[in-house]
Amino acid sequence: EKNSYKVTAEVVDNDVYRGNQRQILDEPSTQDITIKINAVPSSPENPTFLPAHGFTHYDPETIAHARMSLREGADGREYMLIEELQSDLLQKKAIGPRGEVSLDEAYKELTDVRANEILKNEKFGPIYQENKEYFDGVFRFVAEQSRLQKYKELGISAPPEELQNLEALREKVLGMGEAIYKKNGPNKDFAALSAMMQEDAFEAGFLIERRKAAVAKAPIDDDADTVRIALQSAMAKAQDSDVTSLVIPNLERIVTAERARVGTAAYENYMKPGSGFQKTYVSGVNKFVKQLQAEYGDGV
Repeated sequence: EKNSYKVTAEVVDNDVYRGNQRQILDEPSTQDITIKINAVPSSPENPTFLPAHGFTHYDPETIAHARMSLREGADGREYMLIEELQSDLLQKKAIGPRGEVSLDEAYKELTDVRANEILKNEKFGPIYQENKEYFDGVFRFVAEQSRLQKYKELGISAPPEELQNLEALREKVLGMGEAIYKKNGPNKDFAALSAMMQEDAFEAGFLIERRKAAVAKAPIDDDADTVRIALQSAMAKAQDSDVTSLVIPNLERIVTAERARVGTAAYENYMKPGSGFQKTYVSGVNKFVKQLQAEYGDGV
């Protein structure tokens, strides 16, 4: 399995996140750098990994990314500052290995993933559970609209049978929605969940065809793997820039860099043991440093 993917690291121009979630220091940034780490099957015939839902930053093949900046210290020496290490693949989780599936099976797989997430939500879980058929219908309808958009972009008509199925689904969903409204009246949480499902579904429609393909095991499945591959890439970039110091802010600095204010519930969730941020910026970094010291000695 270790040889089933070819992994590459590439510096990308990233205007969108250039000024976001950055450390505020006396030493200003002289260069902002983003590195994406992609993994593609070693053979074109082999299946690839698939996130449980949604897009990953940069490319479908991206397994992690690192954002950093070059800064000049008080002694005049440049150092590389880590601003963020992240794997959307790990955050979204990956589909387990499986063969090809039908369109209906692909939608069921995706709907089940979204349902499991929503049911964990104290506010939206009960609403979804009570109206599951309606919300699943809304999701499928909007996703199908998005999927069939490809025909319009190609300048051709969608298959008549698929258009008929879409119209039948639209009428069914509208009928269920009207019945729920007559029974319960207006409900802002119901409307919010419906809007959220539609937004997710629009994105899903672009990905559903890819979801029908066979899926392989993901190349990484642990936060420490993300840290290692991202920091190795950052170190290589630093060395390429003739920089010998790599600085990683402590967890509190990472969290409070436009993510959460001290004292908020979000801050406490980020800081608590077992959180994704703890696994990445504390246990993951510590593991990586120990590995480096074992391999390269006290110079690390």
